[in-house]
Amino acid sequence: MAADPGYSEAVVDTTMPFPLRRAQRKNYDPPLLDAIYVPTQSHRPATATEISSLLRHSKRVVLQYSNGQAPGRAPEGVEIWDGIEPGFAARYQTLAPNLNPSAALAPGYDIPLKRSAALDDAERRGLGAIGLLDDDISLTERDLLDLRRLLDDGADMVSFHILDFPDVSTVEHVERVVFRRPSEISIGGNCLFVQPASVRTFFPHLYNDDWFFLFAHVGAADIVSAGSARQRPYVPWEQIGRARFEQFGDIVIEGMRTHLSEGRDAFAGEEDFWRRHLRDFRERLGGLHAAAPAGRLQDSVREAMEEAKRISVEDILQFQEGFRTALKEVTNT
Repeated sequence: MAADPGYSEAVVDTTMPFPLRRAQRKNYDPPLLDAIYVPTQSHRPATATEISSLLRHSKRVVLQYSNGQAPGRAPEGVEIWDGIEPGFAARYQTLAPNLNPSAALAPGYDIPLKRSAALDDAERRGLGAIGLLDDDISLTERDLLDLRRLLDDGADMVSFHILDFPDVSTVEHVERVVFRRPSEISIGGNCLFVQPASVRTFFPHLYNDDWFFLFAHVGAADIVSAGSARQRPYVPWEQIGRARFEQFGDIVIEGMRTHLSEGRDAFAGEEDFWRRHLRDFRERLGGLHAAAPAGRLQDSVREAMEEAKRISVEDILQFQEGFRTALKEVTNT
């Protein structure tokens, strides 16, 4: 079967512990969010969810630009960040899990830093419920009202499944279009709304930072999906270097997903498990490379294969230990 780059079907991964929930009380106006933080960059188009809509559901909207990219004037009711406060950024970069094999491959990848800075800002300001919303996610007025009600009903964290165009890794995108197999998706940090009091860690500097964050809260927070939302489509395999950068975070999180799907602690797994997992992941990449048509689809898988060969079991164990230690430090303060 020929690859179909336009094929974008996705299904919910029902093995993940993030159930769909509807608000119990429907005919009332819940409290506004205290803030919605939107990581963005100057070359990006306007937010997929209109700012005017966000301001109807939040007391404050913060557009988080990268250093030197902020526009000179903020829209009415919007706060502009021109980069992250240097002291926070410096402390963040020295955290043990942020010193991982992928960190140097995409130095401009600052979404985990921006998400972590938003949590820090909310904590310092003593805010209640907040949102972390990527600029390419489209939420309706109903979506925003539903998530506010769920947070007011007692949920600690609320997100949405992105089903129209799945937010998955480059390798998973290639697998979908090559094998014409729906992507299995979970909720993530691209539209995550939280009660800051429930937060016990940060977003580490690597691909899948949002899943590491969410997995660290399984069993300690009430995390639910409010339904499905939409994302602007993109073509990840056309971005040279993207698949290479994603590999470390992708390999580790896939092992953790296996643990969760089998009812174990996501952070479990000894050396033998990770050795088998790394071997199986490399074989999976080899099979996909053989099946992918020549061109950027196949080239992106080749990037992933080259990087996967460089990743060791020791790299994985060191990252996990660093993240566990950082989690303990946060929860003990």
